[in-house]
Amino acid sequence: MVSNSQKYITVIPNPYPGARLGHKLKDIFTAFILAEWFNLQYLHNPIPDYGDGNDWENFLGLGEKEKLFADVATRDVFIVSCSPLLGIRRLRSKSYFVLKSIIKLERIFRKVIYNRLDRIKFINEWSSPYWHGVPFDYIEKLFSNINDNHDEIVYCFLHSVRVTLTQVNILGKEGRINQDIYNNVLNKLRKKYHQQQHPDKISSYNPELINIAVPIRREDATLEDGRFIPLKFYENIIKQLIEVFQEQSYELHVYSLASQEDGQEIINSFTQKYKQVKFHINEPAMKVMHHLIISDILIVDHSSFHQISGFLSQGIKLYHPHGYIEELDDDTWIPVDYQGIFNQEDFVDAVNNLRLDHHIYKNGQTKKLPDQLN
Repeated sequence: MVSNSQKYITVIPNPYPGARLGHKLKDIFTAFILAEWFNLQYLHNPIPDYGDGNDWENFLGLGEKEKLFADVATRDVFIVSCSPLLGIRRLRSKSYFVLKSIIKLERIFRKVIYNRLDRIKFINEWSSPYWHGVPFDYIEKLFSNINDNHDEIVYCFLHSVRVTLTQVNILGKEGRINQDIYNNVLNKLRKKYHQQQHPDKISSYNPELINIAVPIRREDATLEDGRFIPLKFYENIIKQLIEVFQEQSYELHVYSLASQEDGQEIINSFTQKYKQVKFHINEPAMKVMHHLIISDILIVDHSSFHQISGFLSQGIKLYHPHGYIEELDDDTWIPVDYQGIFNQEDFVDAVNNLRLDHHIYKNGQTKKLPDQLN
């Protein structure tokens, strides 16, 4: 399909220092989704500095061979700004200047009001639908006359106004949009990732084993914010996996960014229960993400970092549905309840259907599960 040559989509990723990498990437994914959905040209905005010293832009390859928004915006094109506070604004005159003013106003509003008065009812209502994706009627309204407008136009999403992969997957299942959008976007993102060479994209997995990645969020996770999940959750999942793979050769890889105390608790708990386990506590983030992506089985908890890895992975994901991720495709995503219990028959079907013998890793090695699972 040929893109509309004068119609563009871009997203300015969340600029706040407190916004973690996963949130910035979900913002960027919005532009890829809408480019596929409405046949628009993608304009790239670089990932804001995450402050961890890593060049995520180069690692992920998202801007590779893509036109930059700044190169188009300076021509004073027609810009449609979509932001949480000011909503949809169509900017015709001095559009780039006005857009920068909107960005500044949104930043001031968040700093002065949002962070201090987050208990006010209307603010919670204002923030919630955008973090988890704008409503379908928002998208319909925004693009209602796209084919009638012949101007050079840039649709610009700001400050975490999003469309999520979860949304397009559900909308596709319901027949409200083209069901291929979800997979087309994932395939493009995966292709960009795997085609971009990087020194941290080297596998340390044993290709003869089933490699099970167990990332456990600790560092900033608390019970209050819903990001902390007890170790029992992961242990229950692993217990069932061992039942499934009892006659197969597997290895557990436990990843966590954690304090010394939390890291030692994880090591002690898993060492007592499992023999085939390796620990990767506080390893470099890019190395961790790559291994999550290329694992055969990945446990996905409430971390956006782990969720992004799951979307880029072609393996099986065991995930706890909540907020940003729910009702995902049945082929590779297996839901797990809060106790860590999943349907083993669905899991076995997913593994057999995926045919991991066709799973090709970046280092060119291929592998397969030893026999079909029963």
